[in-house]
Amino acid sequence: MFTCWSRGRPKARSFHHFSGRPRINSFAAAALLEQNRLQQEALVESQDTRDMWEWQMEQQRFITCQEHDLLEKNCLEISLLRCGFSEEDRAGSKNARDTNPTSDMESKESLLEFSSIDSHSKTIFSFTNDAQTQVGRAWHAHADINSPVVLLFEAALLRCRSEINFFCRIYMQQMVFSGYTLIRTLMEMEPNTVFLKKVHASFALESRINNAFFRCFENDSFDDSGLTQIFDPTARAVARLQDYMRMKLVDPEDALSLDNVSYNPCFHSFCANKSEEIMAMFAWDMGYHSTEERDMFMEAFLKASKWVWLLHRLANATNPPMQIIRVGRGQEVDPMYLEPVVVPPGGTCQSCSVASIPKVEFMIMPGFIAPNKIFRCRVYQHYMCK
Repeated sequence: MFTCWSRGRPKARSFHHFSGRPRINSFAAAALLEQNRLQQEALVESQDTRDMWEWQMEQQRFITCQEHDLLEKNCLEISLLRCGFSEEDRAGSKNARDTNPTSDMESKESLLEFSSIDSHSKTIFSFTNDAQTQVGRAWHAHADINSPVVLLFEAALLRCRSEINFFCRIYMQQMVFSGYTLIRTLMEMEPNTVFLKKVHASFALESRINNAFFRCFENDSFDDSGLTQIFDPTARAVARLQDYMRMKLVDPEDALSLDNVSYNPCFHSFCANKSEEIMAMFAWDMGYHSTEERDMFMEAFLKASKWVWLLHRLANATNPPMQIIRVGRGQEVDPMYLEPVVVPPGGTCQSCSVASIPKVEFMIMPGFIAPNKIFRCRVYQHYMCK
């Protein structure tokens, strides 16, 4: 290196090759840096979206396992319940036959149909006008934690969660198809919440969807009117149970078709109201790129709507009706009534005392108080102050 360097050579010219290299345009460099930043953000966004889909599938599998376990438990409880009904029917059959043999036979047939609901609830109830009162009284006497209505409600609640979870996933897919950044958009729905994990932002969407679906749930009419349609509590309970059994095996599209024998005007009105509420809840501009996307979205919405509607019918099929539980931000987490979907590690929030009682960040799905049983309200527990 030193032998090739001439002492008499001007220094400026000796390094002319290096100093004379053309400089990169500053605007081009800034553009390259911006392009690199956008590519990095796109990679992170793509990874976050994949993580969200994987986590959603895990949630769906978890609910499916819960449904399977509940199915096995209900099969055992229903078989025991049949024995209980049979023993009491035999004990009181003699006195009932002396008073009204025909009416008693109809009541016992209806009651046996009621107690022999299979694991998929495919048996259709056939209450007659003459037997409704006696069946209602007999049924009310058995309204404990093992009653078929509560078992049906528990199974329907899990199915309702599953269908709403699937609808939320389809909704998020449509957000991605419409060009929205999934995680960022979901987090903006709860700007004051710090999520333990990014994928937990989907609970914000599920919370809003459930708020719309379960609004006015405590009303017998399930709308803003709050009208009482049937005054007698026993007759109302039997009628709502009949509504459930008629609608259980009907496709929601058939229930909305005016030309179909299964058309249900109450369910039609319910779906129309809820679709308007959900669409008006968000300011997102989402469009469908194909008829397949539109049909998939509507099918998921109708299935979720059907199970919310069926859940309302079962909630009013007990005497007294089941109560709905709603909570807001800051509510203390009572484990008897509230179920946190995620329990964050203690002491993570610097602004909160370590010994402080866990608080609710936001409600995800309401809970219900049934005869002798509580279905806990699902909440997202406070993790960290923002």
